[in-house]
Amino acid sequence: MTSIRQFPRRLRLATHRAAEAIGLNAMAAGSRWRSRRLLVLCYHGISLHDEHLWSDLYVSPGHLERRLALLRRAGATVLPLHEALQALPHGDLPPQSVAITFDDGAYDFSARAVPLLGATGAHSTLYLTTWYCGRPLPVFDTMASYLLWKGRGKTIWIPGLEVSATVGSSTSEAAFQSLHGQIRAFAEARAFTGDDKQEYLTQLASSVGVDFGALMEQRLLHLMTPGEVAKLDRDMVAIELHTHRHRTPRDRAAFLDELRDNQQYIARYSGDPHPRQHFCYPSGDHVPEYAEWLRSAGVVSATTCNPGLAEAGHNPFFIPRIIDTEQMPDETFRAWVSGTAHFTSRTALPQRLHRRVGHDARH
Repeated sequence: MTSIRQFPRRLRLATHRAAEAIGLNAMAAGSRWRSRRLLVLCYHGISLHDEHLWSDLYVSPGHLERRLALLRRAGATVLPLHEALQALPHGDLPPQSVAITFDDGAYDFSARAVPLLGATGAHSTLYLTTWYCGRPLPVFDTMASYLLWKGRGKTIWIPGLEVSATVGSSTSEAAFQSLHGQIRAFAEARAFTGDDKQEYLTQLASSVGVDFGALMEQRLLHLMTPGEVAKLDRDMVAIELHTHRHRTPRDRAAFLDELRDNQQYIARYSGDPHPRQHFCYPSGDHVPEYAEWLRSAGVVSATTCNPGLAEAGHNPFFIPRIIDTEQMPDETFRAWVSGTAHFTSRTALPQRLHRRVGHDARH
């Protein structure tokens, strides 16, 4: 088990290539073992411009188009998530069953992802966070990060902090993350309103030398409007729960308030009053207590950001997903579709790692 835990990335990739070359992928794909498991894919954003170069949570339109083509060539079956989860306990899923999910509900979902999914007839589940819907504002935390990235390697004046600072050359650098964290903490300490945040972002963009008006016109890092949510084809997109403010409070009452507000706004924006029963943890953040809280609210499933294949024995409130990124090789993607990646993944270990991704509370 220790050797699996320490599998270097290159060795895993070599293993995926070998499995494909000697036919193991094909064997696993058609096996009874694979028909008892579901691959849930996770996406956050599809670039309108260059966002996939900034954040791992974004992929380019070409990347998504290629992935959909790979699924088609592999003979995978793309199912609505709710249908797949109903069949999963019975172990009778179609060959290489896959469910496609998107988090948050950014404008780029309707502008970029929906046309690509529609062209292949691929159903998707959208976990919609609702506070920013109807507000013509970019998401503050993510836009602040994007603007800093635009100024990477430069020494710029940081409004509010009233200091000059050199921005790290990538978002993964400690200096970059520290500066971004200071900006977020400053906004929180000052209890910024939406207007305050917009003014701050305008000043930060000016420091970096970015045309903020152009970003606003492109609607980078904005959520969909209520009208855009209402226009989504309900036969192709299932709109499900993601909390109202993209938060996961540890207090039961506060958590259920977030869920209730999210339910109400989704019903209002979509024009569809039926209760949503499927949930995704914002940023993958979860604790064991959430299972009972969600169950009490009528929710029947919840997805995480923990990598792996879902199987009948999984707790339905902690379903694993694979976050697809620009950096994931096609061989690795095909290995997850066939199921062979399970055996070189940390998910093969008895104790599964709990991964928390990228963004925290969105406002």
